[in-house]
Amino acid sequence: MPKSDGAKEKREKYVQFFDLDTKKVSQIPLSKLTLNMMRAKIEGMPGIYWIDASKVELDEHKYHQSFSEEIREQIRQIMLKLKEVHSLSFDEWEDGFLKDKNAEGEISLWLHTADVYSRFTTKRPLSLEQKNDVFEVLRLCMRSDKQTIFHLLRPMLLTKAELQEIVFDYFRDTM
Repeated sequence: MPKSDGAKEKREKYVQFFDLDTKKVSQIPLSKLTLNMMRAKIEGMPGIYWIDASKVELDEHKYHQSFSEEIREQIRQIMLKLKEVHSLSFDEWEDGFLKDKNAEGEISLWLHTADVYSRFTTKRPLSLEQKNDVFEVLRLCMRSDKQTIFHLLRPMLLTKAELQEIVFDYFRDTM
């Protein structure tokens, strides 16, 4: 038996992946996650799985007829805080949420994202390209979890410390 040099063996972590084409679950290495993937709850199955978001079919069915004025104001806040990096009209934002089964949960998620974006970008002078990077990090946070987010991040105009600050703020209640 060869002697160990004392270095710890690096073990690859695996995540549950649900293939939308075959409808089968498999284990894939964390290192194989891509920017096109996201965590999702699969109807009729327990737990959370990674899926290829590019294969998700958008539902045109509206689950809600309209929202209260309070909810519409929340949508306006999202739109205003993110307008420079995600320039949807109010009608486009609202239409998207009307098609979401869990509209209130999704609006809450976007409100949180918009708040983190606003807190980070108002503290420092940033170029539009850097603000776009902040938004992309937050979109990854929305689709990922705190354990895997740093495996998905790619080089950006932001420093490692800035990336950590954004991620920490996003997941602050769960870290």
